[in-house]
Amino acid sequence: MQEEKEAVISVEDVGMQFRIPLENQESLKDYLIGFLKGKQKFRVLKALDHISFQVRKGEVMGVIGTNGSGKSTLLKLVAGALVPTSGR
Repeated sequence: MQEEKEAVISVEDVGMQFRIPLENQESLKDYLIGFLKGKQKFRVLKALDHISFQVRKGEVMGVIGTNGSGKSTLLKLVAGALVPTSGR
């Protein structure tokens, strides 16, 4: 019977959302005024939704997908450069 190795990377039910402004602001001043008045409209972009996996010691994993599928976002989360919206 093969001994199960410990997970060195564990991603559990991770989700990542970004708020994208609907209106392009001309300047930082315009952005701040809109933000303070509560007039900023955003759309929510779900970059990742309910992603789970483990990589065990000695395993190799590849991430493939089309442009805009969330590969870089996933790698930034694993590296700790981003904090997920949900999961761990």
